[in-house]
Order: sequence, then structure tokens, then C-alpha cells
Amino acid sequence: MATMMMLRRFFAAVVLGGVWLLPPGGLALAGDAVPAPPPPRWWGEGEVARVTEAKGDEVATLGQGRVMAKGALAALREVIPKLGDAVEGDLVGKDKAVPGWGKPKADSEAAQALAGPLTRGQLKGLARPFYDRLHDYAPDWLGLRLQENGADQAGGRRYPWGEGDGNDGAPVKVGELKAVFALDFAADNEKEPVTDGIPDLWEYGVVHADPTGKWRDIGGITLANAAQIGAKSAAGPPPKTFALHVAGQVDRRLAGKKPAEAMAMFLDYQPNGK
Repeated sequence: MATMMMLRRFFAAVVLGGVWLLPPGGLALAGDAVPAPPPPRWWGEGEVARVTEAKGDEVATLGQGRVMAKGALAALREVIPKLGDAVEGDLVGKDKAVPGWGKPKADSEAAQALAGPLTRGQLKGLARPFYDRLHDYAPDWLGLRLQENGADQAGGRRYPWGEGDGNDGAPVKVGELKAVFALDFAADNEKEPVTDGIPDLWEYGVVHADPTGKWRDIGGITLANAAQIGAKSAAGPPPKTFALHVAGQVDRRLAGKKPAEAMAMFLDYQPNGK
């Protein structure tokens, strides 16, 4: 397992132009690096795509940092709304990393600041609310992501940077910005005969929120029982993608059926049935 993870990191370094090395003390991402796992889908949407398509060795701007934070927030809220709301409460407001999402007037000091370089301290301020809330909600999920992305080889970290870095005024490159926001909230990476379509983040949240120990791992959470589990779990209801996945499964099985037969199949739907 450890050897495979190292090979994946090496592949990312060779093919994608950089490798995420995180020595104690801070961020160190070379070139146009992205994590070995596929980039999150939300990276290709709207303004975020213009940031992620930029060269990794370019200096990032504060405006680009806020675009990534806003995109990550929307992606998180799409999967687990209440977690997204909590992150935004920590991130946006007076004396917080983002005073507000409104566009400042041209030539104002605020507009000039957004066009200026993003510093390490500012990047940490934008990302910390995500990592703090994700750690509280599903620490095992976050730990796996940090290990996959090469930020935490030993385990135990909460952030993809070292806490001993005193150079928070240094500018951040686009590659570093992308690395810190390499969070795929909707990923379903379970190794099952049939992928259940439920994001791992929510499933790990169920396991973490269960004080009884009934859900020791995410393997027992399926399409058939997710809604019932979510109604009782502190993790909250299943993500929106859960319902869409069920609908897709039903649509495929009903295609070409006569109305009476289709209705019977719909009412007797079993997620892992034929």
C-alpha cells in the first residue's frame, strides 16, 4: 500500500510537472503540480477553471485565492449543505479572511488588493475553515486525502502545511493554491463490486458521528439504507447526489418496459437488484 502511494506521487511528479513535498515548516510545491488523484470536478467550473488552468509556477493573486475558496464552498455545500454553511460562517464576515463576496469598485484599495499577490498567510486564512470543519466532521476522510495528496506521509496532520512556517508574507504560486484546495468532496472511492454513488465524505461523517460503534467502516452504508441512517445520524441526511444516483439506477432499469411492468419495478426497487 505504501509502495503504491509512493508510485502514485512519483507519477504525478513526472507527468504533471511537479511534486508536493511538504517538509516541516510550510508549503513547497514545485511547478504545475496537482495531486496524484484526479482533480476535483469543481475545478473545471466557471471562474475556478480559469485559475486551475493557469501555470503552476505563476504567482497567485488574492482574487484567485478567493475564487478557489468560493468554488470549494459551493462544491462542499452541494454535497453536505450544513457543513458548507458552517465553513462560510467561519470564512466570511468582518475581520475574517473574506469580508464579503461582493465585487469591489474598480481602482479601490480592495480591488487593488485582490489583484495583488496571494501570501501564504492569506492562503492559510482562506483554507483553514475548510480543514478545521472537515477535521471535526470526518477526520479519517481528511487524513486519507492529505496522505493521498502527499501532504501527510506520517499521519496526524490537520492542514497541508507545517505549523512552524514563519514566512506567512511570502507569495504563493498557483500550484500551491491548487494543492491546498485539492479537496474532492463528491468522490466515491469505495472498492466495492458496485460503486454506491454516495460520497465518501458523508459516509465517513456517519462513522465518526456514531457513538455506538455500529458503523465501524463505510462498507455497510449502501443506497438501500443511507436515507434511514441519515435520518438518525448527526452527520445529517444523505447528499443530494444520493437521490440523483438512485433515480439514474431506476431510469436504466425501466427503459423499454411497459407501464404496468415499469410501475411494479419502480415500487419494488432494490439498489443492488437486477
